[in-house]
Amino acid sequence: MSDPFSRYANATPLVMEGPDGTPVRYLDRRVLRAHQAPVLARVTVQDGDRLDTLAARWLGNAEVWWRIADASRTLHPADVVAEPGSVVVVPVPE
Repeated sequence: MSDPFSRYANATPLVMEGPDGTPVRYLDRRVLRAHQAPVLARVTVQDGDRLDTLAARWLGNAEVWWRIADASRTLHPADVVAEPGSVVVVPVPE
């Protein structure tokens, strides 16, 4: 249902019945781990940095930007790189 690099790759596919009786497929809620992932690096955000470019540089794949957002413990991924000078946590690749 999702590609192998998606943050939902391991989510359980579920089905519920819509108001008109048609099946509605969705993915189970994704819950962040209670423990912090091992840290590969702590990177100071530069003006113009984006999560996808940081993921490409540090993790070798722009599509896993969400791992940096998760490791940085944010609900709003754009906030991770919004402020130059802030520190971003890059987790060890899985």
